[in-house]
Amino acid sequence: MEHQLIQLLLAEDNRDHQSLLLRALTRGRPFVQVTIVDSGAEFLRTLSCERFDCAILDFNLSDYRADELLELARPNLKACPTLVISSSQEQEVVIRAIRGGGADFVPKMSATYGDELWSRVEHAIGLAMRKRAGRRRT
Repeated sequence: MEHQLIQLLLAEDNRDHQSLLLRALTRGRPFVQVTIVDSGAEFLRTLSCERFDCAILDFNLSDYRADELLELARPNLKACPTLVISSSQEQEVVIRAIRGGGADFVPKMSATYGDELWSRVEHAIGLAMRKRAGRRRT
């Protein structure tokens, strides 16, 4: 089965975590292209000039929290679901991520190993595509 190219934006400021997440997203998936940014400012700049199928956003970047970034980026995220990841599993972090506009929350330990992150990305992209198709029909 032929896959169409999937463009992902990954915002993570820890180089080791970037490598682990990149591997989790691309392992065995030559059709996945990942752009990595390491700050909230760079996330906003990149979103304003490129289109992505999905974004993966660390909750705590050096200059912003995910809920703040999601609010600022809202105009550029209309067709781009965003998954928020964090090493923290505190309820407050999860609530802020989802209330802020995140499509899903994935604990970083689950995201960096196995196919958990990829399955959540696929699910979020699928939901966004169905929503767009539904809006076009009405």
